[in-house]
Amino acid sequence: MPPVPAAFEPPPPSTPARFRPTGAPLRRPHSPEARLRRPDLSGHQLPEPRLPEPRLPGLRLVGFDAATGGPVRPDLAVRTWHTENLAVVCALAGDLDVETLAPARSTLDDLVDRHPPLLVVDLGHVDFCDSSGLNLLLRTRLAATAADVGFRLSAPSEAVRRLLELTCADSVFSLHPSLEAALTAPL
Repeated sequence: MPPVPAAFEPPPPSTPARFRPTGAPLRRPHSPEARLRRPDLSGHQLPEPRLPEPRLPGLRLVGFDAATGGPVRPDLAVRTWHTENLAVVCALAGDLDVETLAPARSTLDDLVDRHPPLLVVDLGHVDFCDSSGLNLLLRTRLAATAADVGFRLSAPSEAVRRLLELTCADSVFSLHPSLEAALTAPL
């Protein structure tokens, strides 16, 4: 068997192979001076940001993320409208969890304070709901009952329906398979 060429000899055991190729001198990849130097960006222009289309009509972008160079989009979209019979619909889309709960909480609290005859929360586009989202729905139901406002949930997604079934909260809410069914059911 012929001898192995020197270029293929493994490094000494004291130096890990991933830090130094065979035969290369041991160097520090980043000197302290290199870490302090900043790139010259004086002639550099950032590209114009392209904003994606909203998932729901009426959804507006809430800011611009300087770190990623893109828009900051809420993970939960909240949209409300009134029907001819003065009912209020609140449609939620996205993730209803502890990090995205604030817009839904403020909107639902405000809607209950207005005392409409009926408040319908459309959950058809909610992809995920955790215990804080369930707590918000339960708390809103209690506030609506205390304010003599009818409260219904319409078209819960599969994830929300499973959460309601596992926690037995489906027996507490007035659930309807569609938004139309929730709006036309008798009070």
